[in-house]
Amino acid sequence: MPRNWVNNIVVEDAEIEYPSFSGIETPNNREGRRGLNLVIRDPEQAQIVAGDGWNIKHRDPRDGADDEYDYLPVAIRFDKYPPNIYLINPDLPEPLLLTEDGVSQLPEYPRAYENIDIEISPSFWNVNGKSGVKAYVKNMCVKVKPGEYPAKPREKRNANPFAEKYGIVQSGDEVPFDI
Repeated sequence: MPRNWVNNIVVEDAEIEYPSFSGIETPNNREGRRGLNLVIRDPEQAQIVAGDGWNIKHRDPRDGADDEYDYLPVAIRFDKYPPNIYLINPDLPEPLLLTEDGVSQLPEYPRAYENIDIEISPSFWNVNGKSGVKAYVKNMCVKVKPGEYPAKPREKRNANPFAEKYGIVQSGDEVPFDI
């Protein structure tokens, strides 16, 4: 049974799988659904998070090649409370705040990323006597390997908890280069 409140989850150097930034239908994703799976390798940590009501899933080993682990499905939505998703690209002079279209162009294979820091916010639900906590991206900094993402202009929205770590400039100035 979930509590009436749950803290945001903040993970630095997160491991993800099956990212769907564009919402394109795949064998692992329904059409229009944007999200990713946050991998949780520590079973004790997964139990703690599940105890708070988060929707933790378990992945069994397949064909003896994979490890057994838990994961948290995390949704990305831009309708009501859009997330702050920053692109950290060594080919650009500063981090970019991505729009919904910009997020759609992120590579959908985890090997394209050097690092991902993510803040996940809870959304409580209660339907037909069942309840839980759905995970949504609130803030995310995605550091891509060189050449993995084209330059795009940024927009200003809300403050990001990773701003100091990555030197994110949160002003209304335009990007200081041609697109």
